[in-house]
Amino acid sequence: MKFLRRSRTDDEGGYNELADDGLDTALVLRTEFTFALFGEIDPDMTLEATAVAKLVRTRDNSTIYWRNWKYRGATHGYFDLAASGGAPLRAEIEKAYTALADKVAFDLFIATEPELKVTEQSRGVWTTDGPTLDGTVSRASSGVP
Repeated sequence: MKFLRRSRTDDEGGYNELADDGLDTALVLRTEFTFALFGEIDPDMTLEATAVAKLVRTRDNSTIYWRNWKYRGATHGYFDLAASGGAPLRAEIEKAYTALADKVAFDLFIATEPELKVTEQSRGVWTTDGPTLDGTVSRASSGVP
């Protein structure tokens, strides 16, 4: 097992160095964070994150399996998140990473069948996209992210 930290643009170059090291498959994870805002002066903010995981064959960069998840945290006031040098914001980001990591690990390595796609959820982590049991894509537009 080998852990690499790579930027998004590194995906374009492929995984030849991993194939050269004898690794035939790579687990690629990408996360993005955004905020949903409500109000103007001291807006309520809800941290949202998306995670994309895909298993990639290193010799030809083909995607073997992929799935998307979304996280939505608790709503906080802007100034509440900024208090104490941003400590509450950092704690929210840590909660998001932990919740996503737990869900991704469970779905990829423990679950015996994929979770069904969910459109929205008020809080927590849920699957937003991925292939179905019959190999088709569970969303309107096909393809891998």
